[in-house]
Amino acid sequence: MKMLKIKMCLIGFLWINAGFAANVANIQHWQTNNGIPVYFIQAQQIPMLDLAVVFKAGAVYDGKNKGLASLTNAMLNEGAGKYNVGQLAEQFDNIGAQFSNQVSKEMSILSLRTLVNEKMLQPALQIFSLILRQPSFPQKSINRIKKQMLIGLKYSQQQPNYLASRAFAKAIWGLHPYANPVDGSLQTIPHLSRKNIQQFYHHYYVAKNALLAIVGDVSLLQAHKIAEQVVGKLPMGKAATAIPVVKNNLPKEQHINFASSQNAILIGEVGVKHNNKDRFPLLVGNYILGGGGLNSILMQNVREKYGLTYGIYSQFSSLSQRGAFMISLRSRNDQAKRAIELSKQYLQDYLRQGPTIKELQAAKEFLMGSFPLVISSNSALLQNLVYIGYYHLPLNFLDTYRDKIAKVTALQIKTAFQRHVKIKRLVTMSVGGS
Repeated sequence: MKMLKIKMCLIGFLWINAGFAANVANIQHWQTNNGIPVYFIQAQQIPMLDLAVVFKAGAVYDGKNKGLASLTNAMLNEGAGKYNVGQLAEQFDNIGAQFSNQVSKEMSILSLRTLVNEKMLQPALQIFSLILRQPSFPQKSINRIKKQMLIGLKYSQQQPNYLASRAFAKAIWGLHPYANPVDGSLQTIPHLSRKNIQQFYHHYYVAKNALLAIVGDVSLLQAHKIAEQVVGKLPMGKAATAIPVVKNNLPKEQHINFASSQNAILIGEVGVKHNNKDRFPLLVGNYILGGGGLNSILMQNVREKYGLTYGIYSQFSSLSQRGAFMISLRSRNDQAKRAIELSKQYLQDYLRQGPTIKELQAAKEFLMGSFPLVISSNSALLQNLVYIGYYHLPLNFLDTYRDKIAKVTALQIKTAFQRHVKIKRLVTMSVGGS
């Protein structure tokens, strides 16, 4: 896909959209001859193959060239080997295969979906491998995609939610590369060059930075062969520099005037890492606070009781280093101040009291009961494999998911929230009319 917008679930955690039944979570794991980790689930329900090659090549590695990771990723299927962008698309169309690419703060992902019939599978893998190893980066396409990125940015900057998220990221992460906007900036994109793209590609699209996830109707032996065919010839390269540690943010309250009938509001601070020991208490606790839709404390009160917003939710978005905790809502300009005050008050009450037994039981029942529903497609399985591989989660993570939910206590939730969410550190960002 050419537009470089990424679903929240890519910069989020499996906490938000995780899991499927244990009997389909038999994850096979090995390394290719050039050391690339491979994660494989055999899924025989449909004669399809889904795979994703993931690189440590996201926006955190942009440096001063904001938007370079996104531009490089978008350019990969604009020409490869002897084929131009139209010919590549035609090759995939002729065999009914689908190619997609996307970028997040940390990751750059190239994905393929194809039928497993050998007459279609092999051509799809060959073209995909060509895109991966021999992109040509034609200047004409660079110019076009840069224009598209600038148009997208200019449109986004007319949206209060976007402005609030950019300002919030800067406030909590400061100079840390997590504050880098995935879609770049109006100032930097015009200056990104073909040389910049080539250097970024050769530095980060290498075996030392890669992993491969495979889901589909192929045997383990076939999966081994596919892995070697797709990524086995990638150059070793050097591993990307470790992402710096995230420090606590300073508290801040800021309002950005914008011609809008509503305020876009974000309240939060730096959050936790993917491997945090409080993963499950925070998951269940966040569902109760603001992640459970109409059943959550924030929705029941800020929306239903006081009518100050159409919607309000909370979430932890976790990364290799500390991500973010935030409460997000929109409120009418004349009600925004009251909505902010109440949101903070209910958060403070929750930190002090924790959940009730009734709230805890309802959250567990929902999270455990909905767990098997995410086996509806190979792409859902693939997404989970990507996160398990990238964040080094245990291979039995999905098998033990419901048991760990069941064991969460109200005291664990209260303690975890008190440990990781501090009222005195909150950043409050609002964009809209005064």
